[in-house]
Amino acid sequence: MNLSKKTIYVYLLVLETAALFWFSLTPPIVMIKTGLFRTGDIEHFIAYSVYGFLWLKSLYIWKGKKFEGKKRLILFSVLMGSAIGGLLEVMQYFVPYRTADMLDWAVDAIGSLAGALPASKFKDGSQN
Repeated sequence: MNLSKKTIYVYLLVLETAALFWFSLTPPIVMIKTGLFRTGDIEHFIAYSVYGFLWLKSLYIWKGKKFEGKKRLILFSVLMGSAIGGLLEVMQYFVPYRTADMLDWAVDAIGSLAGALPASKFKDGSQN
C-alpha cells in the first residue's frame, strides 16, 4: 500500500488528536516528577509540540505550492493546539479523577508554537 504524504500527515494528526483526548480524559498513569516543572508540564509540552508540528505540516501539504501566509498557518496551528487544549481542560473539569488547570492550557499553547515553528522551516523535507 502506497500512502501519500497528505494521507500520512492527516492520519498522524487524527491519531495525535485521539491520543490527546484519551490521555487527557482517562485516569493518569505515570507522571514524570522533576524538580524544575510542575507534574505533567513536560508531557503537555511534548504532546502539543508534536500536535503543532503535525497541524502545520498537514496544512502546508494540503495547500501544496500555495504556501502563502506562513505566519497565518503558524497562527492557525497554534490556535488549533490551544483550542483543543482548552477544550480538554474544560472537559477535565467534569471528569472526577481530573482537574482543569489554566497553566496546563498555557503549556499546551506554548508547546503548539514550539512544534509549529520548526515545521514552518521545512517544505516536504527540504529547507526553505
